[in-house]
Amino acid sequence: MIIAGVGLAVVIAGAGYYAVKNGGMAASGEVSMPSKVEFKTDAERALYGFASRQGMQVKSSLKQLTDLGVEVNEELLIKGFHDGLKDQVALTEEEQMAAMQAFSADLETRAEAKKNEMAAASKGKNEAFFAEFDAREGVKKTDSGLRYIVQQEGDGKTYPKPDDRVVVHYRGTLIDGTQFDSSYDRGQPATFGVGQVIKGWTEALQLMSKGAKYKLAIPSDLAYGEGGAGDTIPPGAALIFEVELLDVQQHSEGDGHAH
Repeated sequence: MIIAGVGLAVVIAGAGYYAVKNGGMAASGEVSMPSKVEFKTDAERALYGFASRQGMQVKSSLKQLTDLGVEVNEELLIKGFHDGLKDQVALTEEEQMAAMQAFSADLETRAEAKKNEMAAASKGKNEAFFAEFDAREGVKKTDSGLRYIVQQEGDGKTYPKPDDRVVVHYRGTLIDGTQFDSSYDRGQPATFGVGQVIKGWTEALQLMSKGAKYKLAIPSDLAYGEGGAGDTIPPGAALIFEVELLDVQQHSEGDGHAH
């Protein structure tokens, strides 16, 4: 897990700092950074480039820690890296492992608590949204809880089966209108198997015939559930899709895009 990996680097550096303050192993002196970097050789540029890329990756990942309420001391992180290069680390292997295990467990607890908090917040928002959505004209609801509005009827003949592939244009948003995906914006329809997508999509596609356009309101349990999907779709989020079924195919080449 990226969060745990980055968090462990931070805790090692931080634990080293406290070990020094409390009479632990001697660490190196203060890290001095030049205000202006001058390169003499391609090797220096390559080494700097390698280190700077690693730094940018770590910086991006550190946001995951701060989002969990972890206070990150970047100076200690840099010092830990510096001390490792100088082979003057302030912690024994045993101390490092103990810190890793303790901090990893703390991160897991924090992450689970935040996920549950976000899922609970989504539940309340979803209930309010569906109460309003169900009152709209033309809304239909299936036994599973999927809601849809027929914006354009299809040919009434060509319906996808679970093992078929479909060609669709679509736009996906959260219930607050935040767009997270759109084949329209990419300028190219998506092709994928009916059974390769979230449950709400699989069900809705089989209700549509070729040429149809539906607006879907998909409850969380038919989408990504309490786990959410990365940084884009929060835990417990209901989703809105506009879906246009352009074609129904079997044995066709697709782009593998799944929602």
